[in-house]
Amino acid sequence: MKYPFSIWSFVFRCSAGIILFGWGVRAEVVTLQYEQAASPLGPWVAVDPAQVKALPDGTSSVVSSAPQTYYRLRIQKNGEIGALPLLPIQEVSKASLDVAIRHVQAVVQSTENGAASDEALAWRGAVFAPFVGSLLAGDGSVRSAYVEIKVMDSGEARKPDGFLANSSDEPETSDRGYMIVSLDRSDLPVLEYNTTGPTPTERLLERCGGKTPARIIRYGPTFWAAEDEAGNLIGNLGTEPPKIPAEYVNYMDRVYTGEIDSARGILQLPPELKLKLGHYANYLELKSDLERNPVHQLMRERRAQLAGFLWDLEEGKRPQILEMRLGETNIFLPEIQIGDYALHWEENERPLADITILRTGGFRAVARQAGSAPLTLRTSKGLESYVLLVRSSLVGRTITAQADSTPYWRSFTWVAGEGWADQAHYYQLRSDNWCNLVGCGPTALAMLFAYWDRQGVESAFYYGSGNTLYNSLRLSDAPQELDSSSEPKIRLLYNNLHDLCDVICNPFGNDGATWPGDLIEGFYGYLYPVAYDAGPYSLIYGKGNNLINISCSWAWDAWGSDWQESGRRVAEGIRKGRPGVIGLGWLWHYGVAYAYKRKELVANVGGQVIVLQVNRYLKVNEGWRDMSPSWYSAYDVFLGLSCSLSQARAPQLP
Repeated sequence: MKYPFSIWSFVFRCSAGIILFGWGVRAEVVTLQYEQAASPLGPWVAVDPAQVKALPDGTSSVVSSAPQTYYRLRIQKNGEIGALPLLPIQEVSKASLDVAIRHVQAVVQSTENGAASDEALAWRGAVFAPFVGSLLAGDGSVRSAYVEIKVMDSGEARKPDGFLANSSDEPETSDRGYMIVSLDRSDLPVLEYNTTGPTPTERLLERCGGKTPARIIRYGPTFWAAEDEAGNLIGNLGTEPPKIPAEYVNYMDRVYTGEIDSARGILQLPPELKLKLGHYANYLELKSDLERNPVHQLMRERRAQLAGFLWDLEEGKRPQILEMRLGETNIFLPEIQIGDYALHWEENERPLADITILRTGGFRAVARQAGSAPLTLRTSKGLESYVLLVRSSLVGRTITAQADSTPYWRSFTWVAGEGWADQAHYYQLRSDNWCNLVGCGPTALAMLFAYWDRQGVESAFYYGSGNTLYNSLRLSDAPQELDSSSEPKIRLLYNNLHDLCDVICNPFGNDGATWPGDLIEGFYGYLYPVAYDAGPYSLIYGKGNNLINISCSWAWDAWGSDWQESGRRVAEGIRKGRPGVIGLGWLWHYGVAYAYKRKELVANVGGQVIVLQVNRYLKVNEGWRDMSPSWYSAYDVFLGLSCSLSQARAPQLP
């Protein structure tokens, strides 16, 4: 049974620090009791009735003078008792709330072609809900690591002039999306957001069978869990992660990259790892492994290092600026042993500077054009953050620290094609031939091939045999929606991709896992018959000539926050107008990224605008049935596959 009321139907009003909200209850008696505690673990005690104020319009408020208090709403109905964790928004730490406010301001100020962006319009006039969702970390701790801030329409912009309470064109919902914001420095400040629709918690509650969770855990960008008081799973959202072997920790300094180009004869496929993905027999095993597995422990350690840089900047701390002039060659940081670097430069194809890591320590930089970019170095001591500044005139070769100006965020957004309107809206189907779900890897590839088919590359999406296959190769026949009429052809496509991706079925559930290398091989295996002269469909219908051309760049890694390889490839593809397949989380989920946002923290230094740091987000078609694409941090990407496909010739009957 679903909830007979909207869990988050708050009315946002602030007066003298008091936050008010209301519940829309239907045809069922529900007892609501506020409880409070100094810790998210309790002990919980009933809120003093004197603190609860009822108002004539049906809303109520809880007044608290404590500097930090955790609240929950104890819900009793039909003899069942539950408690939903809540946190008044005024008790969110100032640092986290400031981050959220600055993020909203950057979105509201964003423009496209000189006009306000769709996202800016979506959040103009919106407000934060008065209570936020308190989310635990998926690391075995009991700490509240994140808050889910619901964004709502204030309704002021559409207030009618007449006597009616609502305008005739007012939307059915006041939902304006959400943000996931970290409460501490162990993770990125803003991890994901959306400017439309409900929150992940609202979607998760729909899956709890009428039970009220005692806690909600965000394990990563694509897996959430709702637990009861005893720690039992009562609902989950997203894709269950596979069990990564602990031995994988020995591979986590490696980055795998390659190209596939049919015209140039380039075929670089990933190496086969002698490791096998596993599955969890139950939720308790999943929780324990995500806490104790050295792979996940190292991932969290690396994530915290990157997050620390971003939090430093949010709190006003500046990285050191390495300064040089155009055409100059300098050696920087000779006392530091550097393993790798990432220069966050995307202005054009020409680099800001050519960088060479020196075995004796430091790096050599040759300045190629004026500008600035954040520089992240991997050293024996961990990550270090700098800014490389190339001036057009000589100003002295120095390393400076602080600069006297106020940094501000500016953002740029690129969309592949028409964005969501061009996307194939597919999701996983079930079959006894599969797991019984087909898997997120095949679903992501199917949506990518459908995109290109709908862009005029008719042979990029094919299915069936005989006349059906021939017609599919020569016609742009990829459906945009997965419905009863299109399901038969998509099932045939899924059959092919499920096998090509070597999907590993879960014996304890209905999901399937795909190694990154197997997904890339599945991409190549599906296109080989039409992209190479020796491919069977090129031989039959192309008279020995390839039907399509492939140009593909791919990368995957285990850093979990390595922008330089995996995420960068897809973002560059989106800037050129094409979507790409990405892996989200830590070997958890595949989707299609079709929009890219770059947020720059900039400051005026000596008359020149300097980019101090960059945040990036990818908007992802997750391949989920509810069709709710959100913006995810690009530092949550572990795989990137970007391709350009073109039709070389029309198929002919043999």
